Amino acid sequence: GRVVPGSLVLFRKAGSIVGEAIVQEPIRKLEPPEDDQTEDGKPNKYYHEIVFDPESIRHSGVGSRSLLE
Repeated sequence: GRVVPGSLVLFRKAGSIVGEAIVQEPIRKLEPPEDDQTEDGKPNKYYHEIVFDPESIRHSGVGSRSLLE
């Protein structure tokens, strides 16, 4: 499926939904792919980039805006 600006994206970790955000710009293919790290510090190669509306990002961590707001 396509992810277009305005789409709501859910973030999942270990089988649980932990956040959400609204896509701000179309997915962009990275040429060449970029080497970076995962959240836990493991090396990873990234082939695409997606930009979210910063005001729409919500996660279910302590001290953050609730997903149920």
